[in-house]
Amino acid sequence: MTHNDRSLRRPATGLRFRSSHLLAFVGIMAASCKSTYLFGGGVAQLASAKHPSAGAVAEVPGLSQPAAELELERGLPPETLRQDARVVRADANEVCIEVKLRGLAPSYVDLRSWRIHLRTAKGGRVREHEAQPKIEADEVVVAAFEGNVPHVVQTGTETVCTRKDKYEACEKWEQRPVMSTQWQPGTVEVATGGGTLCYPASVLGPETTQLAIRLNSGQGAFMFGNPAGQMAADEQGPTRLTFQWNFGGDS
Repeated sequence: MTHNDRSLRRPATGLRFRSSHLLAFVGIMAASCKSTYLFGGGVAQLASAKHPSAGAVAEVPGLSQPAAELELERGLPPETLRQDARVVRADANEVCIEVKLRGLAPSYVDLRSWRIHLRTAKGGRVREHEAQPKIEADEVVVAAFEGNVPHVVQTGTETVCTRKDKYEACEKWEQRPVMSTQWQPGTVEVATGGGTLCYPASVLGPETTQLAIRLNSGQGAFMFGNPAGQMAADEQGPTRLTFQWNFGGDS
């Protein structure tokens, strides 16, 4: 083998070495992310805090999920559709989390219509708690704002095939309207609700390092009763909320 042959092979060896280290680094990062977020998918609202033992609950920060895009679309003031969560009780009897929901339909902010999950972490091990919380639902309040409302209008027509023969050749054509949603000034009703979720005190031990709740909307794929005839559930507000607290820090 010539000197030039050896020099040509060296980069390949170096590449394999670097690739193995890169894979190891990716694995470490993946494990780190897995241990950081107790729920996968969606965007988790995170905060670090002291452990919420008796007397320290007030020091646990509240969490908020913004809805700036939906507010802008509907012409609403900032934070009109913000979702909030905070730990309000952690003692020998119960652990309670207050959730404030805001959306474009009273049914959306009814906390009892959401599917709720609780997970905690201790010593790096994540646990899903099977017990369902005791829910104290807030009264739903509706306020009116001047904003944008959807109107479905015809913007054109299209020709479609409505019948084919056995050779897949079209035998019948029809003209059908093309509809689209346009936003016009109008009154937008914003509902505020939510409530308090209470769990047995056993879900939060002195060695618990993380606590997270996930709320999945129970509205289904579509909402009915709006002027447009139907509205996707995520247009009423986010269909998945995740709030997580990491304990052990001084802030």
